[in-house]
Amino acid sequence: MVGGCVKNQKGDAMSTTTAIIELCEVEADDDLHEFGGGHGNKGNDFARFWLINEMLALTEAGETDFLFILEYVQDIARLDKPQSPATITLYQLKKKEGNVWDLNSLAGLTAKGKQVKADSPLAKLLKSVLGFKTLAADAEFVSNTRFRVELAAGGTALSMDYVALSELTPERQTHLRDSTAARHGVAKTDIPLQRIGLRYAPIEVNDMRVHVIGAAHGMLKKLSAAHAAQADSFVDALFAKLATASRNTSKCKSWDELISKRGYSKAQFGDALADLQLLPDQQKLREDVVMELSLALSWPTRARMRIEVALTELARLKLSGGNSPSLKWTGRR
Repeated sequence: MVGGCVKNQKGDAMSTTTAIIELCEVEADDDLHEFGGGHGNKGNDFARFWLINEMLALTEAGETDFLFILEYVQDIARLDKPQSPATITLYQLKKKEGNVWDLNSLAGLTAKGKQVKADSPLAKLLKSVLGFKTLAADAEFVSNTRFRVELAAGGTALSMDYVALSELTPERQTHLRDSTAARHGVAKTDIPLQRIGLRYAPIEVNDMRVHVIGAAHGMLKKLSAAHAAQADSFVDALFAKLATASRNTSKCKSWDELISKRGYSKAQFGDALADLQLLPDQQKLREDVVMELSLALSWPTRARMRIEVALTELARLKLSGGNSPSLKWTGRR
């Protein structure tokens, strides 16, 4: 047993792989964890909505497997597979309203300053990646705001969706390597700037739920058009589950407990999609109810059509989070 985490309750061999042992050692090391943050409820919501959006994108892209663990080292960690993982990606998520990110806000680097601040986002990511020896570790700083950082190729990353730290100017790469190597007692050549990146996530922080519901609707429409209108319920259910998982930050006594309390796998995501297929087709139910009422109350065809159009519009507005003052029920035929 390492740090009270390695063996599961059944003592399965899966729990004693080298990768699992390392994951448990890191779980037990408070010095490697960056729980929470000062970005409040909206920041926590950003992380959860981003994760839902990421799982939708991975599933639509045909990703065969994944396991996300919330509040592991950084805000979120992603393993390539639940059993015998080979890679881990650590995500630090920060919502920002207003100005872009620069190397001052990301690392404490200024025009004259050459030392990376220990409590800066990039310093924490570099420290986290260096904490893994067996697993191939990557890290991303993810935000809804873009990055104005100068590149070795010229210009800035302001229009880029992703940029690795190894793409920064040679001078800034040197500052990052020198500061990190000195702080952690490792060789400068062992600082993996190519494995750490800045990623732009185009999610409107004042309308995050609507954005992700729209993404879910697009994917569900491809899988089952009849259930696309239930994208809001699908997203809300996932959000609630992830919110619960992100609050379980106490140390876990086994690998099974860790992934049970804070993990969410490709298989679970697939089960959630499959469960959605078992729900009734809401549009068909609306049409049946309207037809039944129109026959019972002898509605004229025109009145029935108006009601069907209004209900369809209300369903659309529910999906998009909008409102329409033009939809008024007058009670007239």
